Amino acid sequence: MTGRRAVIAGLLAAPFVRPAAARWEPQRPIRILRGFQPGSTGDAILHRLADALTPLLGRPIVIESRPGAGGNIAMDALARAPADGYTLIFSPVGPVVINPILMGPRLSYDAERDFTPLFHICDQPLAALTHPSLPAAPADMLGWLRQHPDTAFGSPGIGSTHHLLGAMLSRAMGLHLRHVPYRGASAMLTDLVAGQIVLGFDLVGGAAAPVLSGQVQALAVSTAGRSPLLPAVPTFGECGLPQVVASSWLGIFAPAGLPAEIATRLVGAFDAAVGDPAFVAWLGRLGATPAGGDGASFTAFLARERTRWTALIRESGITLD
Repeated sequence: MTGRRAVIAGLLAAPFVRPAAARWEPQRPIRILRGFQPGSTGDAILHRLADALTPLLGRPIVIESRPGAGGNIAMDALARAPADGYTLIFSPVGPVVINPILMGPRLSYDAERDFTPLFHICDQPLAALTHPSLPAAPADMLGWLRQHPDTAFGSPGIGSTHHLLGAMLSRAMGLHLRHVPYRGASAMLTDLVAGQIVLGFDLVGGAAAPVLSGQVQALAVSTAGRSPLLPAVPTFGECGLPQVVASSWLGIFAPAGLPAEIATRLVGAFDAAVGDPAFVAWLGRLGATPAGGDGASFTAFLARERTRWTALIRESGITLD
């Protein structure tokens, strides 16, 4: 009895060790919402990503289209979904950062409160494009703009990153560039090639072919470094405008309140997919660069984005009207 009592006493005195939490594993398909129409560069990236994630998570990835209202409909659907890891969204900057600045309380969701930022997928640089009748050398083109400070520029729509980049260039140079919104980049490029407008902004991935064919000229790209797709085109920083920096990024979000163990598992899978050398090389051919990080770094990035775009939109007087 003395031996048994000693053993029991020893067990009772031993510190309690909580068993390690089991890694969360999905038990059914994961749904990724998209708020834009199929056929875009972003859509191609999402499909490639979904294919890469399926073996990493062991469950099918189902892409569900919820287009409309500039991506706001899809974001609203995510805000109403349970925070269980089975509903995510693949979103560009607009519905998460720019639309809330422009629309404020008219939105049905709170972009800072209703979502869990999970992963920054990639950045897509933009290019300032000009009609071939204008000066080709960047220094000469910038001089031409100073002589024509109210030149009209085209973008795929009000509040697009392309539009804001044009406003950023206008402010940096002390110009009064006039915005002409189009229903998509293709329509804008068509008018630029035809000379209906002489200045426009587009993603480098979409601009590379018309630039290399001579249909349009590229003044500069919007990222800190040159684009491998257009290696001869300088950055705005190289043109003496270091404050003109922007990218059209893509990221993954979950509903607010996502448990940490689920977030950790999902971030690990996205990190493995985006970091795969074949995926990185494929992104490069689209003109995009992988970003990476985790939820904390993505949240900090979003805070910086909201600060700078809010300042530009307010100072430039940009509205949806």
